[in-house]
Order: sequence, then structure tokens, then C-alpha cells
Amino acid sequence: MSSQHTMAHLAAGTMLITMGGAQSEYHVVGIEGTKRAVAITGKCGDQHDALSAADASRLAASWNACQGLTQDHFDGGWTALGLSKHAKRQEDKRATARALLEGTLPLIVQVAGGGAMAERIREFLKEGAA
Repeated sequence: MSSQHTMAHLAAGTMLITMGGAQSEYHVVGIEGTKRAVAITGKCGDQHDALSAADASRLAASWNACQGLTQDHFDGGWTALGLSKHAKRQEDKRATARALLEGTLPLIVQVAGGGAMAERIREFLKEGAA
């Protein structure tokens, strides 16, 4: 089957969940902009708290890196050339997003006087974040 999956963008975060009648906060990977959790990586505040948060971030990044892949890729259809082409497409998308941010920053500063969003963009660009 070579159908392409439409995958929602995932983000790591925390969510209040009731299990066994008790409510606790858990580290989750969820679909951005919804209350839908895809994976729970651990309970907030327990001895594995930092690891659970890191696991959620890695799961979200891995999921998001697979955008645009078909089921064949996961069923053993990977080739070195195919993987290289996918990586190049992701790099091109990142470069385009970066250029859009760089072009938008002066407008944000001019119209809104900068603020928190402008500062976040400056930090992102300064760090060379991907």
C-alpha cells in the first residue's frame, strides 16, 4: 500500500488525566491545537519526570519528521536515495520557513512594536534553530 498519510503536527506537553478515579498531570505527545493525546510518556513529578518530558519531545519530533512519507516507507521501502531526498525536502522547508521569519520580523516590529513574538523569532534565528 503506498497511500500517503495526512499527519497532524504533534507537540510535547502536559495534560491533566484521570486514571482510577485520581487526577494527575502526565507528560504527553498530542495533536497541536486539540486535546487529543497520542502517547503518554510518564507522570509529572515522579522519579522519571525529566526522562518522560524528553521522551515526549523526541516522540513528537520523530512523528513530525515523518510528514509526507507513505506507508511503504515504514513497511521496508526505504532506500538511501529515498531517505536522502526526504531529508533534502525537510531542509528546504526549514530554509523557506526561516526566510519567511526573517522577512516578517521587520513588519512585526514596525506594526506591533516588537513584543514577545518578535523576541521569540529573534532568539530562534540567533540560535540557528531547526
